[in-house]
Amino acid sequence: MTKLKSKDFRKTPNLAQLEEEILQFWEDEQVFEQSLKQRENAENFSFYDGPPFATGLPHYGHLMQSMIKDLIPRYQTMKGKYVRRVWGWDCHGLPIENLIEKGLNLKDKQAIEDFGVAAFNQACQARVLTYAKDWEKTIKRIGRFIDMKNAYKTMDKTYMESVWWVFKELYKKGLIYQSHKVMHICPRCSTPLSNFEVTQGYQEVKDLAVTAKFKLLNDDGNTYFLSWTTTAWTLPGNMFLAVNPDLDYVLVESKAKNEKYYLAKARLTEVFVDQDYQVIRTVKGQELIGLNYQPIFPYFTNLKEDLDLPIEARKLLFSVQAAQFVNLDEGTGIVHIAPAFGEDDYQLGESLLNFSQLDNHAKSKLFIQHVDFSGRFIEAVTDFAGMEVKAKDQPQATDVEIIRYLAKKDLLFAKKQITHSYPHCWRCDSPLLNYATSSWFVEVSAFKEELLKNNQAINWQPAHIKDGRFGNWLAEARDWAISRNRFWGTPLPLWQSEDGDLICVASADELEKLSGQKINNLHKEFVDEILIEKDGKIYRHLPEVLDCWFESGAMPYAQFNYPFANQELFEKNFPANFISEGQDQTRGWFYTLHVLATALSMSNDKFESSLNKANTSAFENVMCTGLIMASDGKKMSKRLNNYPEPQVILDKYGADSLRLYLLSSAAVKAETLNFEEQEVADIRRRIFLIWWNILAFYQTFADQNFDKLDLEQEKEISHVLDRWLLSRLTTLQKKLVNYLDNFDVMRATRLIAPFINDLSTWYLRLSRERFKNDDSKEASQVFASVLTVSAQLFAPIVPFFTELVYQQLNKEGKSIHLSDYPKILDFYQDKKLEAEMRELKQLVELGHAQRKSVQVPLRQPLASITFNKAASFKNNTELSAILKQELNVKEILWGQENEKDLSAVFDLELSADLEAEGTARQIVRRIQNWRKKAGLKVDDKVSAYLKTWPNQFTNMIEEKTNTQLIRAKIEGLKDQVED
Repeated sequence: MTKLKSKDFRKTPNLAQLEEEILQFWEDEQVFEQSLKQRENAENFSFYDGPPFATGLPHYGHLMQSMIKDLIPRYQTMKGKYVRRVWGWDCHGLPIENLIEKGLNLKDKQAIEDFGVAAFNQACQARVLTYAKDWEKTIKRIGRFIDMKNAYKTMDKTYMESVWWVFKELYKKGLIYQSHKVMHICPRCSTPLSNFEVTQGYQEVKDLAVTAKFKLLNDDGNTYFLSWTTTAWTLPGNMFLAVNPDLDYVLVESKAKNEKYYLAKARLTEVFVDQDYQVIRTVKGQELIGLNYQPIFPYFTNLKEDLDLPIEARKLLFSVQAAQFVNLDEGTGIVHIAPAFGEDDYQLGESLLNFSQLDNHAKSKLFIQHVDFSGRFIEAVTDFAGMEVKAKDQPQATDVEIIRYLAKKDLLFAKKQITHSYPHCWRCDSPLLNYATSSWFVEVSAFKEELLKNNQAINWQPAHIKDGRFGNWLAEARDWAISRNRFWGTPLPLWQSEDGDLICVASADELEKLSGQKINNLHKEFVDEILIEKDGKIYRHLPEVLDCWFESGAMPYAQFNYPFANQELFEKNFPANFISEGQDQTRGWFYTLHVLATALSMSNDKFESSLNKANTSAFENVMCTGLIMASDGKKMSKRLNNYPEPQVILDKYGADSLRLYLLSSAAVKAETLNFEEQEVADIRRRIFLIWWNILAFYQTFADQNFDKLDLEQEKEISHVLDRWLLSRLTTLQKKLVNYLDNFDVMRATRLIAPFINDLSTWYLRLSRERFKNDDSKEASQVFASVLTVSAQLFAPIVPFFTELVYQQLNKEGKSIHLSDYPKILDFYQDKKLEAEMRELKQLVELGHAQRKSVQVPLRQPLASITFNKAASFKNNTELSAILKQELNVKEILWGQENEKDLSAVFDLELSADLEAEGTARQIVRRIQNWRKKAGLKVDDKVSAYLKTWPNQFTNMIEEKTNTQLIRAKIEGLKDQVED
């Protein structure tokens, strides 16, 4: 195996350049491939990679996820397991469709149909992997080991037919049904969305709230019901008004307008703010039920006289009805009901008029749907026909026109601008509409308890997600709308005859047998043309495609073309031991994985598992990450230029610095991170440059002619600093294993900085003189062993720099990522010594602070220091010697106090010997600075010309500086050093 070139660690490193060299080494030596091959017969650790879209460049969120997905498999591989790592691409759905629509200037769904579905889908297929090469370059650059050449694609025939198989398994279990419901639709995309897609697009917007006047019939002509709404565009579709029968309502008279109004008593003060009124009477809501009113728009008043409609229905139209959902939180306590545009409205309308029981002719008349699927008023709404009800660029425009109409007809009581949260399309950003339409559903409500039960077996990071964000979502789970009125996706595997009979197809092979045609492509433009003839009936393909979230949720099966191929490979990898994505996926990929796996694996009196396992989720351990925002807390935006591009950061500081910054942040605990470039720079300086200097120290001072210690074998270590460092390493190993076994990446990553600091500023600083001695074998062995083992421990987290460390300390050139994760005997752990060393450090900090307060430099030796109470190690001569050395005192005195607070007092009286030693230390420091400025090496012996120095410290000065002291005899000669 080719070895990395040796480095001169005295030079300042270019980390990014070094990483490029290491990447080339990994590629040349096929390190990733070798890491898989050497574990191919080992215990399996399964990992699923959620498929991203290649329709844009990777951002910091993607990079953080990829770093996690690299860290855990690397760690498990080093622990001796086989971890299959294959990339995937999400290819279907609105993200790519929207791009093609913009590129081809296709304004809506009708424009696509006019353009041609086949041509449109071909354009989608051609563009779907536009940025794949950029992704490959970036993912490789951050050091991730992943097979991208053999990536699965959701648009592949093998993938799509496995999605069909999943659908049919649920269909056979009776968990797929078609229904007419009120759902959120995107009028621009002309398709319904699932409830979890809707949750991804809420935005704070300004809207107009309207209080309209509905005139009471059979009265004196000036009595009205007041009803409040934030969707004025729904008013032309009004069919009822709803009141809560148990609430108190009042009839009040406005003194200014000479009109009377009904509204909830509890809302009176707020509705009539700054208005004079008189309460005429108070009634229960029950007393208002059945009263008729005049519709405020005339477009559908003829329905009252339409003899095609049931007489009971005609009597109920435009009347006040009871509804328990009416509350007093806002509005007037009287709700305008448009059954086609609200779930509560729809349910009330169904209970009154039995829409579902009517024949199609009657239902088409009685069910008032005055807005079409593209979000425009139909021709019957003559004053506003063709107008968009919620235009993306002017969402209030139509409501303004409605308000003007009401004002002109004297039917407007009040209007007010409000700010509220409103759902938008997760892909095209258009405002969504609540809209009654038909869709195919997975009956999630039928197995909600199984979903909740399976969730309890999952280990979530952070833990609160299990019963919080995810658990709460499962508890409120609704049936999942899975069909989309779109084009580029996996078609529904359903064919229907004219009499409504259905055939569900599970594979391309089955479709070939049913149709007698060769099936090479399962996309819509092909399967729409395929007819099935059976029992004298002709079955035509239903036009919808599946929700792309259904496809990604089917990934555990479809990536292997299961069950048509790779059965053993699938069974070996299901369920996943580990997955990771952003916390938004609790309502996305995590949810769909969980729903489909639970539905497929259900095994009880009703259902039999479709898989090799029963009653399971698709994953056992999952990490949820948070958002990464710009430094100002805003969303990262190219337009605002409020963040540095990832490539810039990688080029300036290296991938390991970025990895350590992101993986140690609270973002891996599902919190929000405001990205700060300076913090990446600080990590490079505080960790990697110090680590580099540690290697420079090793290269300069350590005796490299000895074998490293085998820490799986017992060996007595004599020096206290070596014993402490090995114990510190053992404790580090145990913590890392504990954290990484439990997928606690943040805590694991945060162990690096303090260990590197301890190694540099404590162990090496205190051991410098030992390494200069001839007998430095044990120190060198310990130092080399700790450098090597700590690099192996940190290798999954920072793979580049640890490779560099490992290569410098190992002659054979084998990659660190082909080594095993270190095991260290408990023999080397000395918790008591570690605790005593921590206590010693605290005493040193206290002493240094005390010196600073009395303005005595550390180089000046003092006679003694007295601590008010004894340290736990006061009788340990080795540790006491270190304390004396660090505080530069001749004696440590211990008090007898039991106070909680620790204090210290120095003896500041200086004897002649102490003063001379202080002067000698200053001379040592001055000569070392001269040597540094002259660029001298440690073993370069030079002469130093000085006027004077303390004679009794001549040997000490010369030994510490590798210098021969020469007394200057010429008057006026300045102190100097020469070769």
